[in-house]
Amino acid sequence: MSSLYLSRLKLQGPLINPPNGTTPMSEFILLGFPSLGQLSHTLLCALLSIAYTGTLASNLCILWDVLQDPHLQHLPMYILLGNFSWLEICYVTATVPWMLSDLVSPGIPVSFQACFMQFYFTFSMGATECFFLLAMAFDRYLAICHPLHYRVLMCPKRCWALVASCWLSGFLWFIVPVALISQLLVTFTVPPQGLTSPDCQARYVIYDQSEETGL
Repeated sequence: MSSLYLSRLKLQGPLINPPNGTTPMSEFILLGFPSLGQLSHTLLCALLSIAYTGTLASNLCILWDVLQDPHLQHLPMYILLGNFSWLEICYVTATVPWMLSDLVSPGIPVSFQACFMQFYFTFSMGATECFFLLAMAFDRYLAICHPLHYRVLMCPKRCWALVASCWLSGFLWFIVPVALISQLLVTFTVPPQGLTSPDCQARYVIYDQSEETGL
């Protein structure tokens, strides 16, 4: 987990708790891995870029093969596989480009809204991936254990209904948790003297620049 540094405060209207002198915070800055040297950053960016490109290329090839063959488009296994490949493309694209941007140009402010959008899509697509793996396992179970009834039990219409349920379930699963967590962080405030290395589960390190901002 990369270190999180708070290097700039942005006010959002009036103070939430004026008697305590606290000010609301709306953005923070991700510095990636500040303990690594320039060479290590370059190697890490290169490795992640190669892995990301390979993931995109392999899944695009699978998706292209399924879309170009009308016969495969009616087979449940390839319907699920094509959707799973598209999901993998979206999954890695939701995180890796931003990570590479932070590694190449650290210090860019990130708003809480953008952070929670990424948080929601990343976890939703992760949940959708689990549902698709379950659906693909169920499809293979029917094909192996019930081969004579497989075409009836897993017809294209039912398969597409299963695909739709996987997408909907995955993206509806985290709406309430993300909404509740975002409401908790809306009330998160920074005192005028600043925060000095608060400890939390993510082991984030907060860099205090209250003196530089004149708070």
